[in-house]
Amino acid sequence: MKTLSYILLGSVMILGLQSCVQEENKNNVKNTIQNGNWFVFYFAEDNNVQTTNYNGYSMNFNPNGTIAVTGNSNSFNGNYSITGNNDDTKLNLHFGPDDPWEELNEDWDVIELLDSKITLKHISGGNGGIDDLILQRSI
Repeated sequence: MKTLSYILLGSVMILGLQSCVQEENKNNVKNTIQNGNWFVFYFAEDNNVQTTNYNGYSMNFNPNGTIAVTGNSNSFNGNYSITGNNDDTKLNLHFGPDDPWEELNEDWDVIELLDSKITLKHISGGNGGIDDLILQRSI
């Protein structure tokens, strides 16, 4: 009986630790992305590179979950949220239906998080296609 108690206690502690790590990952993404202006450094949909569609645009991720996009004599807003379970942190982007920004409306897996670069990946649930997105902080 004592062994079962230790196993249950250990399981609870592991679940609690995973929850703390998940929250820490989400906070790291939030703190990083809300610091400065960002631009699309690289975007490919199913290996079709489309980065030039976003040249000249800058994104500012606000604490209230909105994204202010400016550039090329245009400005508009999008939305974002950060979610996750276990070690799978996602950056959810929504810019609306207009080209080319609608291509970025996805739940992106955070692959790498650096102070000035965020590497993201999305695997389509429909056809299994893979999209890659790298956001770079403006200097």
